[in-house]
Amino acid sequence: MSNGNDTQREFHLGDILSITTGKLLAPFGMDGVYDILDFMCNTNLYTHQLVRASDKCIPYIFQQHPQLAKIDMSDFTGANWFAWLQKQINKYGKTLVIKRISSM
Repeated sequence: MSNGNDTQREFHLGDILSITTGKLLAPFGMDGVYDILDFMCNTNLYTHQLVRASDKCIPYIFQQHPQLAKIDMSDFTGANWFAWLQKQINKYGKTLVIKRISSM
C-alpha cells in the first residue's frame, strides 16, 4: 500500500489497459494489475475484490485519459498480445500518469 501522500503515479500502458480492456496486458502480469488498482483505491486488495475495483477505476482512468476509451481491439488476439500492446505504446506512450481516486 502506498503511503497516502502521493496522489499520482506513472504506470505502464499495459497495466492501465489491463484494467480498461479486461485483458491481461501488464508486463509483470497480475503484479501490475494489483499495483495500479491498489494505488488508485489506496488499499491492498484481495483477489475477490479486483473486478469490483476495476469497475470503479475504469471511469476515472477514462476521465484522465479519454483517448484510451477509443482503443480499437478488433485486431487483438491472445496470440498477438505483445505486438498489439507495442502498437498501443507507439501511439499513446509507454507510461501515463494516473491519479488516485481520492485525489480527483
